[in-house]
Amino acid sequence: MHFWEILMVSIGISLNILAVTICWGAMLQTIRKSWVIGASVIVGLWQVMVFLIGHYLVLLPVFRIAQEQITRFGRVFTCMIFIGIGAYMLFKAYNAEQLVERRKEEGYRLSDALILALLASLDAFLVGLGMAFLGTEVLESSICFAVVTALAVIAGIYMGYWIGCEKRRIAYQIGGVLLMISGVEILVNYLV
Repeated sequence: MHFWEILMVSIGISLNILAVTICWGAMLQTIRKSWVIGASVIVGLWQVMVFLIGHYLVLLPVFRIAQEQITRFGRVFTCMIFIGIGAYMLFKAYNAEQLVERRKEEGYRLSDALILALLASLDAFLVGLGMAFLGTEVLESSICFAVVTALAVIAGIYMGYWIGCEKRRIAYQIGGVLLMISGVEILVNYLV
């Protein structure tokens, strides 16, 4: 994959996290910069760790037995992953319930950031698998994924704080479209 493709997938996946952190920001009484930075580091590092697990799982000897068949299957699987996650994000955009925004006195704990990271882990794991099947450079992908995810957490908290959580639907829509475009691009460039 080219860098712009990796960046597009990273942004698409991270917009899911952005949508959740927009809601966090909308409910904060005050923003503590140390918490925002801690949350972005926790979520970013966890996402990269899960991404790497998915990426290196493909390198197990089981997958090396029939490399050519696995590679073709992996590319189809990757296409389905990106289109499937994109469709799910679009579904969430159009079926998101209206939230009542109330500022919380106590704010959030860093353990809440870990819970978010755990909930978003499946997407990162599947993307790691998919990018490994496409033979992407793991260091470049990991750095891009970590930076984009950390920035999504920071941006989401501040966006939610200033404009409320209704805009999370836009994040889901854009992320879903980006991932579906990535899936189609894989179909065209790697499978046809």
